[in-house]
Amino acid sequence: MRIKIVLSIVLFMCMALLVRVYYISIKSNAYYEEIAKQNAIKVDELAPLRGVILDRNLNPLSVNRLGFSIGIKPRMSLKSQRESLDEEIAFLSSLMPEYSIDSLTKAYVKADSAYNHDFVDVIDFVPYDKMIPHFAKIAQREHMSIKITSKRHYPHGALASHIIGYVGKANTQDVAEDEITKLVGFSGKTGIEKYYNAILQGVKGEKKDQSYSI
Repeated sequence: MRIKIVLSIVLFMCMALLVRVYYISIKSNAYYEEIAKQNAIKVDELAPLRGVILDRNLNPLSVNRLGFSIGIKPRMSLKSQRESLDEEIAFLSSLMPEYSIDSLTKAYVKADSAYNHDFVDVIDFVPYDKMIPHFAKIAQREHMSIKITSKRHYPHGALASHIIGYVGKANTQDVAEDEITKLVGFSGKTGIEKYYNAILQGVKGEKKDQSYSI
């Protein structure tokens, strides 16, 4: 009788193990494959390009000028990294003398934070034509990054500015209320730019870097 009980227990355990192996290898395969993909794919959020404002004849009233922003690796204001920071800023100022070493350093130190993991923008906007001659040199720098960005431009200057409004740097409240505003860094402040801000700012995109093979 005891032998039968022992054999029954062993048989039950073998069946349980077979069921578990089947579940892990067959039923859970899709689940674990998806987890593996998520761990292997890096997703970067892409800021949208702000929509243009046209008059009834489709003439532009508010458009975008394309250019670049330049950032420096975060937490280089620490004493151990300060020499490298000074070197990067001196290099950048030598390429673009209109940006002094002092102004670039102040911009970096003000924005750098122990909680920040992104490159710190020291130059918010450089026009496309002005950036192209220096693009390759800056892109090769280990501690620098270049991002495509845009700047709002009003072809007719101050004409109807009280209606069109303007775009300005986003404040803390703007960023807290809208994730797109946090991504682009600016929002409509007055006029049409503010009233239709949610529509004009667009929808964020994604860039996926896949580092595994099937």
